[in-house]
This record gives sequence, C-alpha cells and structure tokens, in this order.
Amino acid sequence: LQADLDDALGAAGLTGASVLSPAQRRERGLIRRKPGRIRRAMVWMVAAAAVIVLGIAGGALALTLFQPDPVPTVAAGPTATTAPTTTVPPIEVTKIEPSQDFAGFTGEWLTLGANTCRVGASDATGVIEPTGFYWRNDDAGGEYSSSPIVLRQKVIIGQGRNVYFIDRRTGKAAASSPTSAEILATVEGTKLGEEGGVNLFTYVATDGSDLYAFEADTGRKRWQYPINPSGTPAVGADELYVGSKDGYVAALNLFLNDPDDGPIWRWPAPEAEPIGPITTDMTLSGNDLYFASGSDLYIVDIDSHEGTRCDVVTGGDFLTPVVAGDRIYAANTDGNIHVLEAGTCEWEAPILIGGELKTRPVVADGFVIQVIGTGFVTREVGTWADGSAWPAPGSEEFASATFNTTPAVAGGVVYIGGSNGSVYAIDLAEGEKIWEWDEGGAAITSTPTVTDGVVYVATRDGEVVAIGGDPGVSNPTPSCLRPHGDVEGTSKSGGDRLE
Repeated sequence: LQADLDDALGAAGLTGASVLSPAQRRERGLIRRKPGRIRRAMVWMVAAAAVIVLGIAGGALALTLFQPDPVPTVAAGPTATTAPTTTVPPIEVTKIEPSQDFAGFTGEWLTLGANTCRVGASDATGVIEPTGFYWRNDDAGGEYSSSPIVLRQKVIIGQGRNVYFIDRRTGKAAASSPTSAEILATVEGTKLGEEGGVNLFTYVATDGSDLYAFEADTGRKRWQYPINPSGTPAVGADELYVGSKDGYVAALNLFLNDPDDGPIWRWPAPEAEPIGPITTDMTLSGNDLYFASGSDLYIVDIDSHEGTRCDVVTGGDFLTPVVAGDRIYAANTDGNIHVLEAGTCEWEAPILIGGELKTRPVVADGFVIQVIGTGFVTREVGTWADGSAWPAPGSEEFASATFNTTPAVAGGVVYIGGSNGSVYAIDLAEGEKIWEWDEGGAAITSTPTVTDGVVYVATRDGEVVAIGGDPGVSNPTPSCLRPHGDVEGTSKSGGDRLE
C-alpha cells in the first residue's frame, strides 16, 4: 500500500526532488477548475430568495385585497412589562436657561411687601405658566425664616446668622456675611447715591442684638449698630427707620459711617418715657411711619418727630400694618383687620375675618386678601363684600396645604407657598387656581418674591428656587407715597399725641 501511495503522489507532482506549485499542477491537468459551480450556486440562492420575497409580498397583497373590514378594538392599558416610549419630566425638575435679554433679571423686589407700605404687590408680570426652574441654591443648608429680596443682580436672603448674596442669573452664592445673632426679619435693600456713584445696601435686623448694613454687590459689612431691633426697618429718602424692642423708633443715617454718631433722632425722645416693646416691622408711607407695640398702633411724623397712639380698642395684638391708598389695614390676632384713615388714625368699622390672624393682609387690584391657615378670605375694597369666587378655606384645590405666610401679588395673580411644599398661583379676580408647583414636600416658609418671569421662594429644607416661565400682563398696584411728598390729611387728630 505504501508503494502504491508513493507512486500516486509522484504522479501528482507532490513528491520527489521538486514539488509542483498549484499553477504547474493546473498546467499539467492535475487540478481541474470548476468555476461554474460557485457561480451557479450563487445564482440559485439569489433566485430562491427572490421567490421567497415575491411569495411574502403576494401573500400580504392578497390579505390586503381580500381581508374583510377589521373589527374595532380598544387598546389594552400598559402591562407591568410595558415601558413608555418617551418620558416627559415634570416642570419642577426641568432646568431652563434664560436668554441674554431676559426681562426677569432686571426687575426688583427691594423689601418686605414689595415696598415700604407693605402692600405685598408690585407691577411685575410674574409667571402665568411655569416651564421649569432656572436654578436651586442650597448653600444655607437650614430652614429659611425670612423672605428673599431682589436688588440689581442679587437675590439676598437671611438664614440663621448669615446673609446670602445669590447671583440671580446663575444661582451661585457670591458671598455670605455672618452676623452675631439670629436674623429675625426680611432684609431691606436700597440704592443710594454717594459722591456721584450708586451704592447698593442691605439692612439686616438680628434678634436681641444689632442692625447691620452690608454692601449688596460684595457682601462686605459697612457698619453694625446696637439697637435691639424689632423687625424689618424702612428706608426713607435720606434716613433709615428702625424700631427697637426697648420701646422707641430711631432714625439713622443711611450710611452711618461711624456707629458712635448714634441716631439722627428718636421717638419718644431719650428723655421721655419709652413706649412698650415695638413688635412689628416699620411701615412707611409719605411722611408717616406706622408700627405697633402689642395692642397699640402708632403713627410717627418723620418731619416733626411727633407721634400718635391710635385710639383703637382690640382684643389682641397688631401685626405689621399695611397702608394702601388712604387707608391703614392692620390685622390683629383678635380676628379682625382694623381699618383706619391713613395719617389721621380715624377709625372705620373693622373687617371681621375670624380666628387668630397670623399674617398681614395684601391689598391689590381692589381686593384685600387675608390668609387664615387653610385658605383665603377676600374683601372688595370699599364695599367689603365677600370675594365669593375665591376658594373657600379647606377647599379641594388646597386640601393638603396650610398657609403660614403672606402671599405676593403681581400681574393680577396671587402667589403663595403651602406647608405641603407646593407653590400656588391663583387668579386674583376669579379666585381660580392657575398652576401648582410641587417643591417635593419641603414646606414653603417664605413669602414669594416676584419679578417679570421669575418667582423666587425659600423652603424649610434651606433651598431658594427660581421658578421661570411665560410672563403674564402687568396690572397697576397701589402706589406707595415717597417720603417728604405731598400728603393730604397729615393732622394727628385721631388719637393721643405723645411728644
């Protein structure tokens, strides 16, 4: 067998001294080409595939032409294994970017209640339909007990013993300025001219301690004055008015470069007996300051430095008074909003609300709006008729929320935060909820601040959020008289004059 194999290999040119290459073997006829076999196989494969495709297409065509009309069916809901094809995130987690010319970063809200009259309303357009948030800032890391203000390009708010200066476009805290005690009130902001320039200041009252002034651009402390302040001060044309828990009001130099200079004037005068501890913020309209000491309501003329105790009998203590038009609206823990003539203390019949009032009212667009915990009470200015279109307390729209802050009004819309972490926008004229923003359960502990196209709120979790969206329209709001303007009826005949 081996010999036969050797002979066969030699005949094929695969043994011996020289092994033939495949080409030489093909020349000798030892290898037969079969090129047609592969080409024929490929032709048959292509033909078979074409037949299959034509068969499928023809069957589909036949089914289309001869199948009877389909019977309508109701699509079944998604099963546990069915995943949605697209997911649209809620607006509360949608981050939006402002355009370069965005108007919401130019408007301002300089103080508690939008102006020194504390009406709680501005002529901003607000947010008629939110589309997302511009930023969230959590640098404070603790509960906010005061409301933000907006001054130029800063959102400024106090928390604990710190004042935070947040860039309103980026949401980054540019500076944090410490104080010696807990901040007890909303920061007061102002723009002042000094030596031809414009200076931006914020004034901060601390509990049982001092009043501070910071530069708004840098957060640098300018001065610190010991006065045991009672709440938010008021900025006049050239003086700063602050109430003291020690029973007097002081008028300070707005710049106060040397705190040892002391107040420009005070009421009652240092040699007079002080009144009781001042318990509210300062409200300034025209040439008059309005404030309360417990159940006593006072007016002080900033020109004559004379004061009046209004002759009003109440069953409780006053909250910060609001001055709108020619009336004072002073909410009281006795369940009434006491109404008096501005500048004179002449008393009108009170607006009975009921319950223990805990927040000052807002006056805007012909309505007085009072929060009562689980809802709102509204009265039409002048007639005091019920705003019957408004949701009743505890109604379905706000069933899970209680309210402990004063609302803000802009563009005919009321903005307020609830204990359930939601921010509500409500049509002022109709009382209908326009939108609700869910901030994730963290209670809203501040009054919203509103500029054109942005609503700023602070939460119990220590966040400030800038809600953005489509702005609405601007509505006129009660103006606040500038100090040293023409004020009618400035006589103090409605109470006991105190010199």
